[in-house]
Amino acid sequence: MRTKISFLAVLFVVAIANGQTTIGNGSFDNWVEKNTISKGKYWDLSSTGTFHFCTLNQLFELEGDQGDCPLTAFRVSNEDSVVSNYALRLRSTSTIFGNEDVFMPGAIGTWDTDDNNIASEFLDDEAIDTYRPFTSRPSSIKGSVMYFPVAGDSASVEVELKNGNTQIGYGRYVINASTDYENFECPITYTSTETPTLIRFIVSASAAYDFAQMLHCKGQAGSTLYVDEMSFEYSNGIKENINNKLSAKVMPNPSSEQINLVLEKEINGLVKVYDNMGRLVDSYQINGNQMTISLSDYADGQYFINVEENNKLITSTRFVKQ
Repeated sequence: MRTKISFLAVLFVVAIANGQTTIGNGSFDNWVEKNTISKGKYWDLSSTGTFHFCTLNQLFELEGDQGDCPLTAFRVSNEDSVVSNYALRLRSTSTIFGNEDVFMPGAIGTWDTDDNNIASEFLDDEAIDTYRPFTSRPSSIKGSVMYFPVAGDSASVEVELKNGNTQIGYGRYVINASTDYENFECPITYTSTETPTLIRFIVSASAAYDFAQMLHCKGQAGSTLYVDEMSFEYSNGIKENINNKLSAKVMPNPSSEQINLVLEKEINGLVKVYDNMGRLVDSYQINGNQMTISLSDYADGQYFINVEENNKLITSTRFVKQ
């Protein structure tokens, strides 16, 4: 069993003035079981939150003359996680795709898996679109990693932020070999004060990837990277859980008069509302699973809700007053 780091579940800071975005499932606790026609079942990351990672596991579903791609992302149990139920294991591998020898990096990133998107893009031109809409300006990326490279391979965390077609922010962190989880921080350097519109965010067990030409990816088969408790860090603001344990809905959203907050289950705690500068606007007692909040005294803008029980943050959500 791997040695664990003893610390509280990671919370991180969000600057909601810039349209805050969190890493949904950044603790890698939420997975879904999928089934193929001939290869059986496998686990894949669940797509939760306003921002989430996708794996390359969808390529595993290709059958027959479409190709034969192996799994590269795996769910690992709590003995190999940092503080929570599960962690992510990325394993690079090699395979034969058609008549080509293909190196498949163990990677997660900001590609979209809806409607078999990865497989269709890969089959069409060997390229995968790695950019997704994004409007935040995080100052860094934090997380915990453990890495077992093969033959001098290296892993990496890389993030690029664009406004339109122009790069305005970039950060890259090279991960070296370790036998236990180590905390890391990858700073993001900005060259503009503009708000991003797109993000490319990739974590890979082999750093020499090329998702514009998948057949050109390089690395060592067997290089294995464990990842857990990944988060964006912001320069100031309020705290928000990476991975909400309790779902919360705000209806209607946006709203001009009032909102209804509906929680997945009943709680006895506090609902705190913050403005887009991170200032506490109101605090309400809640004893149940829903409440109505009047917006008559609220200025137009974006607001953030924290729900607390027993002095612990259990879920977060947002709404817009217009």
